[in-house]
Amino acid sequence: MPAAWAKWHDHIGEIIVVCKFYRNFFPVHLTELVTAIGIAGLLLSALPIGGSAGAIAETLLGAAPAPANLQRLEPDTVGAHLPSTLQPSFPFPKHAYIVADSVVLGAESAIRQGLSDWRIELDGRPALTLRAATEDIRERRQSLPAVVIVAVGYNSLWEKERKNFKRWAERFDKEAEILLAEVQKRGARKVVWVLLRELTLDLVPKGHKDEFERSWYFPYVNERLKNLRERHPELVLADWATIGAQQGITYDFIHLNTKGGRLMLELLKSAIGR
Repeated sequence: MPAAWAKWHDHIGEIIVVCKFYRNFFPVHLTELVTAIGIAGLLLSALPIGGSAGAIAETLLGAAPAPANLQRLEPDTVGAHLPSTLQPSFPFPKHAYIVADSVVLGAESAIRQGLSDWRIELDGRPALTLRAATEDIRERRQSLPAVVIVAVGYNSLWEKERKNFKRWAERFDKEAEILLAEVQKRGARKVVWVLLRELTLDLVPKGHKDEFERSWYFPYVNERLKNLRERHPELVLADWATIGAQQGITYDFIHLNTKGGRLMLELLKSAIGR
């Protein structure tokens, strides 16, 4: 098979898998719309930045819990890993930029109220990927304030039971490095990245227990973000994996209710040092 055709063959495989998944969760009359959106998005984002086509992902949101033998890293305390010589000195101007998917977008009201003396700029949308976040920043932002909060990672591709994990981890790492470099190039001096929520079944509200099985890859993302911090000690991790391990803060398995929004606000205030 010619190389060009082989490349698109891989992408088509990803598209088929994702569309099959979404067909299980949407009514028939929405299937065509979701499929079209999935095709357009994957054609734009399936290629690793600067690389060749990757392996076919089994799913975006899976149906099996994370394997029991997954290596768990000890949770970080927000900001505690930074040596004093790397702790950014305040006062920075009270101005922060947030790029987020639907999880932290759900805390927007709480963030604006709780940081009312700050200028908050928030870019984001549901299903935002790392690659799309980078592209949005390149297109919309000539410069950024000193404080930047990154809250993306839920919308990333992995395979169950760590199959082809090295390949997908390298793809995630590369996109994370590029996103971090992009915000730093545009003026960020303190970058906070929000970890994903890691679930146990008791944390999921009644009526949404089936969604627990869609969270199997969240520890994979957090593992890669902790490795990113090891390479960049100036990066601060906002430990939502630990702080978010309580009941009654979401209306489904990850999206924040009012109480969860206030809790996210307190986490972000701690992470930026306010």
